[in-house]
Amino acid sequence: MNAEIKEPFPIAKTIPIKTAGEKYTEAWLQDQICDNPSILTLGDLDFVTREKVQWKQGRLDILLKDTAEEKMFEVEVMLGETDEKHIIHTIEYWDNEKRKYPLRQHFAVLVAESFETRFFNIIHLFSKSIPLIAVQVKMVEVNGVKSLPFSKIIDTYQEPEETDEPTVPYGEDEWKKDAPWTLEAANTLVNILKPVFPNGKLHCVKHYIAIEVDGENRIWIHKRSNPKSLFNFWFTDKLLPKALELLDKAEIVSTTTKNQEILLTMDSKSLKTHESTIIELCKVFKTSWEE
Repeated sequence: MNAEIKEPFPIAKTIPIKTAGEKYTEAWLQDQICDNPSILTLGDLDFVTREKVQWKQGRLDILLKDTAEEKMFEVEVMLGETDEKHIIHTIEYWDNEKRKYPLRQHFAVLVAESFETRFFNIIHLFSKSIPLIAVQVKMVEVNGVKSLPFSKIIDTYQEPEETDEPTVPYGEDEWKKDAPWTLEAANTLVNILKPVFPNGKLHCVKHYIAIEVDGENRIWIHKRSNPKSLFNFWFTDKLLPKALELLDKAEIVSTTTKNQEILLTMDSKSLKTHESTIIELCKVFKTSWEE
């Protein structure tokens, strides 16, 4: 009887990022997070801005947000072992953003390759009183192929946020490649709303599509898992109940934020199905920003 021939099981090895090659810098690591914020394992996040100037405090590496949940994430990134300076900067940047935009929920996030025991204990202690999250990143190589797994190692507190969106040039061709279902839904909405916004048109940037009316972005659309997209509408206190009543009657599920925004997760098909309700909703929406 022939002995069973076993294939050698590939063994992964961890590589310090800055020793993996010249291109693997801290800026490169930031690029990976900005291009795909979900790799931080903190949820379905959107990129907001990078290297944000903090008055007298330096620059915040990355600002992310969870639009649906009204959460902001102030992210500091470093290669190698974390240290006290980066811990303090992370908390300072978080505090600055929280003071500037107090209506939103904020989380301080420190990303590093390693957390020495002493600093791990310090971060864990801080995280019991402020929303400080530690995320460990490693570069792993298997059979010559590199990967970049992230893992949340400290997150023990959540507490009871606004910032301008970046305007990174990004056209419809790029959206056709990256999220064609969101582009389709945005075009469907523009066509549906011709009776309300005859001059409405798409304004595409890298991290969202807006519907522009008379030179102003009025409706924001973010991609979600195929085939859904997230639509963001703002209403005055006075008109918000009327908008919610329209949605309730049509049995359209919505989320309301602290800033009087209504968020709808829909696709092109559901927009067409509820066309009459969407038109009436946007009539109320138009009145909100005309008052």
